[in-house]
Amino acid sequence: MTTTARPSPGIVIKEILTGSRPLLGQDKRLRTVDSASITDIHRTYKEHVRQTRGGRLLGGRQPHVAHYVSFLNYFRMAKYLGLVEKVGEEPSSRARFLVTTTPDGQVVPAVRSLYALTEAGRLEEDAWRHLSTAYKASYAAARGPVKIPAPVGRQ
Repeated sequence: MTTTARPSPGIVIKEILTGSRPLLGQDKRLRTVDSASITDIHRTYKEHVRQTRGGRLLGGRQPHVAHYVSFLNYFRMAKYLGLVEKVGEEPSSRARFLVTTTPDGQVVPAVRSLYALTEAGRLEEDAWRHLSTAYKASYAAARGPVKIPAPVGRQ
């Protein structure tokens, strides 16, 4: 990979969950993991992009990093493809998210979901490089051919 190309979010997710790239946790310390929250994985991805690009692009601009919502979409695609799965939960350590209220008024502790690679996720390479392409192909195959209805009034 060259230093000018933005790293694929899928590749970074796989590297973190296989333990080949250390995770930058909430405590800002690096550690090797086999499961992690989406928030911690995104934080590590952002830092990796900044380091890969040397912090700045030509003209002094910041490197483009997938925003959290875009990163969630990548992660959703990986879940749909069966590359990652939820393996547990841990209490949220952010003060404003320590408790949450349910619709019936109960106050419960907030938790963060932890995800790990599936066996398919460990073996797959192409889908991680191009998550959106693999997702679209899988979704289209599952959905079948698109049937376009005839216009009303025409036969």
